[in-house]
Amino acid sequence: MSYPVELMNLASHMRPRISISPFNSSSMGDILNQEGEVIADITEMCPDFWLDEGKFLKILPSGRSALKLALLASGVSRDDTVMIVTTTGGNYISSCVTRAIEEVCQWSRKLEKNTKVALLIHEFGFPCPLPEEISERGLTVIEDCAYAVGTRIEGGKVGLVGDFAIYSLTKYYPIPFGGVLASRNPINPDLPADRLADDAVSFVVKCFMNSETKRADWNQRRRENWHHFSKQIEKIGLHAYFDLGVSVVPGVFVARGPSAMTGSSTKERCVNAGIESTEYYGQGGFYFPVHQYLTNYERDYILHHFMNLGDL
Repeated sequence: MSYPVELMNLASHMRPRISISPFNSSSMGDILNQEGEVIADITEMCPDFWLDEGKFLKILPSGRSALKLALLASGVSRDDTVMIVTTTGGNYISSCVTRAIEEVCQWSRKLEKNTKVALLIHEFGFPCPLPEEISERGLTVIEDCAYAVGTRIEGGKVGLVGDFAIYSLTKYYPIPFGGVLASRNPINPDLPADRLADDAVSFVVKCFMNSETKRADWNQRRRENWHHFSKQIEKIGLHAYFDLGVSVVPGVFVARGPSAMTGSSTKERCVNAGIESTEYYGQGGFYFPVHQYLTNYERDYILHHFMNLGDL
């Protein structure tokens, strides 16, 4: 279904908020409107897909907090280096990642003499394979699964090979905060780390408990949204940046733009319309929300402003 341009422009003038995170006040109610007793044992708090292979868990304020704690737990010093590896091998690295690393040590895109840790970033939920040079060197491996919760649920190859795996809950669950650090070994409780208050941990736990039966539907909806966006942008000669594998659940939709597309003007247009989106810097792409709570109207609204067409 398409909507009149006048309606799209009116909504733009009113500046709706369509975030990459699925959180808003109405979606939060979808997982918190059930009664549930909070379980004290952390091994019973979290979904099974984080507990396999004997991993230990920490619930933290954010994925960034989880990355910082993983680095501290790995024993790196200020002079050590983290080698960053991404799914595409491109130059784009979120500043949230680099700033978190810089609080503890250094980072590089290649193997250095002082490299002690490898960070595998499963970009936007699409798995990043472990390079042989990292395996041969025997480095500590941290998997950044911030956008890959859905992919992990569907059995995708994320969160399985590392010594640590980090998750950002806000990228998948309709909650405004939270991260998970999964570790193959116990995490020293004396390490400095960002902490969540007990009631905040209980909030996250209740989210896990009440969303257990919803996750398959959420993953299906994200994939449906991805296919819808992919099909629509093909009408103007654009294509999805990644192939959507059978076990991949996308964290965002990434479009591969032609050289004629100006990413900065597209970003300005979409952000001014209330759509959280940005360039895939240096990679010739652009990304925007794909989460499970997008309405059909919001999908068309995103496309209207991204494609900059008078009518869909």
